[in-house]
Amino acid sequence: MPVRAYPDPTSRSQDKPENPNVAAARQAIDAKDFQSALGHLTKAVQEAPNDADAHSRLGYSYRKLGSYDKSKESYLKALKIDSRHRGAREYLGELYLVLNQPSDAERELHAERELQALKKAFHPRSGEKKWGIDTESFPMGASVTRSSPRPA
Repeated sequence: MPVRAYPDPTSRSQDKPENPNVAAARQAIDAKDFQSALGHLTKAVQEAPNDADAHSRLGYSYRKLGSYDKSKESYLKALKIDSRHRGAREYLGELYLVLNQPSDAERELHAERELQALKKAFHPRSGEKKWGIDTESFPMGASVTRSSPRPA
């Protein structure tokens, strides 16, 4: 099994239990059985319509099966639920590359880089902010205010 140099973009938050249908879909995806994954994920999004991870995985499965319109719809739904969902954003960028839309892919990847830069604006250990950033409005436009002197 290859080792990733970066975290799994579809990894879920550890503070909520995994939906059994999502767990079954994850196993199906690992086995490259995307049709089976679709069945599990369709049930998962019906049971928990605000589960961004399930929508992102659904988009991934649709993309692997060549259903690009449904894939895009699922990724966008995941991003509507959680605009900071890394997996949905990265996979949407990959979908745009498959569709030969490099400018759209670049926009998604640029938005991901901007999000990572915004996250670095916070001191992770102390919780003290270098800058006051409203990340809830990202990527539509972050609101930035200075809360301390600008670093040199």
